[in-house]
Amino acid sequence: MGHTLPTITGHYDRFRAQLSDFRRVLRKSDQIAFDAMLDEVRQHLPAAGFAAHVLPEIMLLFCLSLEEHEKAKKHEAQIDALRADLQRELGKLRQELVMEIRKVDSMAFLETSGHKT
Repeated sequence: MGHTLPTITGHYDRFRAQLSDFRRVLRKSDQIAFDAMLDEVRQHLPAAGFAAHVLPEIMLLFCLSLEEHEKAKKHEAQIDALRADLQRELGKLRQELVMEIRKVDSMAFLETSGHKT
């Protein structure tokens, strides 16, 4: 009879079980983060199944890295959008400031030239 290879899901379940002692000693907030992180890895298991030639633990860590990379790119896009909004607002404030300075300069010029507003 032939040998069957364990599925990536089986490797994932074993990997998670091997880390159970580590998880248990984490603070509650870290346990929640740890569980969320491993749940994110689970989302990539179907794709990871096509990389049977790679060590399963490496593939699981790669899946985690992929998920974190996606988050980082999303955060970068959000930061870029916020930066653009901030630049637009600063431009508006600069224009308002220039207009106020011109108004004050005009008033000062009129007062020094003997005219009253």
